[in-house]
Formats: sequence, C-alpha cells, structure tokens
Amino acid sequence: MINSPLKDKEELKLTAIVVDDDEVWRNLIVILFSKYKRIEFVGNAQCYSTAKSEIQRLNPDVLFLDVNLWDSKNGFDLLKDLDRKPKTVFVSADTKYESKAFESGGVAFLKKSFSIEEMKLSVHKIMSKLR
Repeated sequence: MINSPLKDKEELKLTAIVVDDDEVWRNLIVILFSKYKRIEFVGNAQCYSTAKSEIQRLNPDVLFLDVNLWDSKNGFDLLKDLDRKPKTVFVSADTKYESKAFESGGVAFLKKSFSIEEMKLSVHKIMSKLR
C-alpha cells in the first residue's frame, strides 16, 4: 500500500483529469494515482479539443498532461489556452520537454517510466502548491 502524503489534509478531495493520446497510459495513470484516496479522476481525453472542453466543464484541481496529443495541438498549447489552469503534472516519454513543462507552470514532470517514489513526489508537489 502506498502511504498517502495527503493524510494531513484528510478533508481535501482533489478532482483530476488525465489527457494523453495513449489509452494505455490514460488508464495506467488513473489506476496508479487512484491509490491516493483524495484524488478523484473525473474525466479523460486524448486530444486538445476534447481536453479543453472537459477541463472547462469539469474545472479539475489537477491535470495529468502528456505533451504529444492526438491532434494538431500539443499539451503546451492546451495549457496556454486555458483561462483557469489546474495544477499540472506533465507526463511524457521524452525528457526534452521537462524544462518547458516547468516554464509552462507545471508542478511536476514524470517520464513515462516513472517510479513509485517519483509518483509520490509529484503528489507532494501538488499538495504543496495548494497550501
């Protein structure tokens, strides 16, 4: 069982959306991060247009975002085009995007071979941004 860094904020429930063009990764992120009982996944998308409308409709606290999306725009475009930006954890197979992810306001960057420790650290970073 993963120890949740959220236990000191028991009353806090975070809503999350995962945006990734790969269905396997969308499902894996939901499965792994759902171990944190305070993170509730309320939606997912594979492309820019669906992601933008879902984020605007659901107003999530947290966004797990891949850089490369299914259509012509990417994760950086999506984040730039949002009026209200959720706390964003970038998830990508390519570390060349890591610097830009933080410059774009991301709170964490996970390479698509992340460890449990890296996953826990990203949750800690999300929580620290909420204080």
